[in-house]
Amino acid sequence: MWSPEEYDNHVLEARSGDVQAMFQVAVFHNRRGDMDEAHEWFEKAANAGAIEARAYLGWVYKMKDLPDEAIRWTRQAAMDGNDNAKVMLDMLLNPSDDSRPEIVAMAHMSKLMGDAAASLGNWAQARDGWYRAADMGNLEAMTLMGRLEEQEGAAGAAILWHERAALRGSNESMLRLGGIHHRRGDASLAREWFTVAAESGNTEAEKILWALPD
Repeated sequence: MWSPEEYDNHVLEARSGDVQAMFQVAVFHNRRGDMDEAHEWFEKAANAGAIEARAYLGWVYKMKDLPDEAIRWTRQAAMDGNDNAKVMLDMLLNPSDDSRPEIVAMAHMSKLMGDAAASLGNWAQARDGWYRAADMGNLEAMTLMGRLEEQEGAAGAAILWHERAALRGSNESMLRLGGIHHRRGDASLAREWFTVAAESGNTEAEKILWALPD
């Protein structure tokens, strides 16, 4: 994390047109979970030519189930030579039906492979297994990806994974979203997610709500 002075210097550079500074400011806000600020700076960096920013925006829109925007930004990044974007573009243009039994089975197997790797402390393989499972629609894997991003200090990515899982019914992700926003100091949003989690039957969220100041 930067000091306030370092942050001001990077923002000054970004506002003067430094593309790398724009991207760094975006990453800074993203790791803190400041999603609106991060998105604003990622778009500025992407429009100024930052390939990584274009690829990241494609992923964000994919996570938010906005395929047209996801394809637009991912295609730009792929045309710029980003290998990850090329892979994701193929997935976006040829989406699989995650309700098909064979896809559900593949997702479950990938999740189990991730679990096995995590039990051995191999977090790189765990991430790979959980990511593939989550991308195929496995709800538990989405929540696990959110927890993993939390552990690694990437609040922005954690929020995106937990929101995706929460919208599909994971009350653990609802609870964890409340916790993330509480740590960020956003009391209103934290209470909103704790309330949703409690209403969906999460008893821990109910206890937290009782303890929160009015």
